[in-house]
Amino acid sequence: FSKYNSIKFTYVNREAAFYNCSNLTSITIPNSIKKIEDSTFALCSGLINITFSDEIEEIGNSAF
Repeated sequence: FSKYNSIKFTYVNREAAFYNCSNLTSITIPNSIKKIEDSTFALCSGLINITFSDEIEEIGNSAF
């Protein structure tokens, strides 16, 4: 994902899916996502904008 700085996704089912993606600056998490797995966005040092709804039911350990 090094060439992307913003991403919209509909499904993530893996821990650490975007781990250490330092070029990632913005994410939009749609209403369909209910859980953010452990370490999904951990060490994303460039991440400055996160948009998600109140539909999130669970946020894993060290998700951000």
